[in-house]
Amino acid sequence: VFNNTVTQLPISVTIKDDGVFKYTDVYFGASLTLLSAGGFEQLISLNPRQTNITIKDDHVLVIGFDPVVYSGNGGSVAITVKVLQGSLAVPVSIRVFTQDGTAISGSDYVATSQSVVFDSSSTNHTVTIQLVNKLVSDASKMFSVGLSVETPEAKGRVTLSPSVANVTVQGLVNDSVIADPLFTVPLNVHSTLFQELSLCYEIHGTAGRYYNLVSDSCTSVNAHYQYASPNHVSVNIIDAITVRAVDRAGQCVDIEVNVDCGVSVGGSRVQIYSLNEVYVRTYGNLSVRISVPNCNHQQLVMWILCQVRPIEDPNTTEIFNAKMQKFVVTRGLSLGENSHGIIAQFWGAEVSVTKYTGSYSVQPYTDSAYYVLTMQNGGVSKSVLSSVYRFTWERLGGSCLYAGDREGGWMVGGDLSNNLIDGQEKDYIVSSAFGTDFKYSRFTQSCTDRTH
Repeated sequence: VFNNTVTQLPISVTIKDDGVFKYTDVYFGASLTLLSAGGFEQLISLNPRQTNITIKDDHVLVIGFDPVVYSGNGGSVAITVKVLQGSLAVPVSIRVFTQDGTAISGSDYVATSQSVVFDSSSTNHTVTIQLVNKLVSDASKMFSVGLSVETPEAKGRVTLSPSVANVTVQGLVNDSVIADPLFTVPLNVHSTLFQELSLCYEIHGTAGRYYNLVSDSCTSVNAHYQYASPNHVSVNIIDAITVRAVDRAGQCVDIEVNVDCGVSVGGSRVQIYSLNEVYVRTYGNLSVRISVPNCNHQQLVMWILCQVRPIEDPNTTEIFNAKMQKFVVTRGLSLGENSHGIIAQFWGAEVSVTKYTGSYSVQPYTDSAYYVLTMQNGGVSKSVLSSVYRFTWERLGGSCLYAGDREGGWMVGGDLSNNLIDGQEKDYIVSSAFGTDFKYSRFTQSCTDRTH
């Protein structure tokens, strides 16, 4: 009510905070209506009769990378972008894009530029960036991933932080054919040069044949070689692992793992098997754990990893994906002095490593090469020239001694001609999936015919 003494009045309006981010400020209107003027209504003018009240949207919306550091070699890397602070009432489009650093798109990774939309129900997005599998020696390189606001109304109102993520493309040591089966054997090295060292090598083999990896008096492990694909017959991979073990009851147990990590014991499909200290367990289609008694009253624990890896055809240079298996032993390596096979012949060997200062017939991958002396089981001494790298084929801890010549991969240099493995690769061929006879066979246990 206005009168001679009251000429202005405050009007209070309660503004409720909805707690969400909007593109723009919002407003509402307030208007005046004359109720009475003591008969002088026609003399009263309401001007301006209406006004607008603006509600400032000062809600903070922060979108960024979490985490901000990634790495990988081959395959892909998944980058996470999320709402780190605030909530949304309206959708906001953010562009995620890559930028070259020391890593170059096309040769080290596949450039990406794509939009992701955040709204009230979608506050976390993953962007997958393909990495180029490094098929030759290469230093680690880095590229970055950035963010920008696409929605016009949201520009200047959304905070991007952290707005940059860094991706390291890790260098890979390899010869010309990555898919020829690669093996890793931990070595017992007494040296101030290395705390952990593995022997890494490849055995080319022939598609369609079984090769023995481990042979002991009571355990035999074979690997089936196969073409990476019908269109790439120059590249071999392992597509099946078979194990013949003797359990504590003296019975032969035959275990077969296919390329999809499907397991059969005695011809019957299983996911879990446990009997007389033979244990098998599958972990989806990714891996299989097998534990069997070895001949020293310990358990030999093996993992079979089923992978899809990008590989290169050495003849056409075409890169394609192929299923393959990796065989890793994590426990019970010391089977005995008479152990043999492509892998087991190195178990328990005494190894010394000294710097090599001689000449090279082929330039090594790195500036440093090492002259390696390996004392095999049975007292056979071998000398192999090789380079040392900071990771193994399976990207496990420790360094990798990349060794080999015509039977163990590409050789880095010149005047050492001994084979890495005993004999030739053909000497490790067995006649069937569970065959135990080959040139260096150590499987001597007689067991009952029952296999499950």
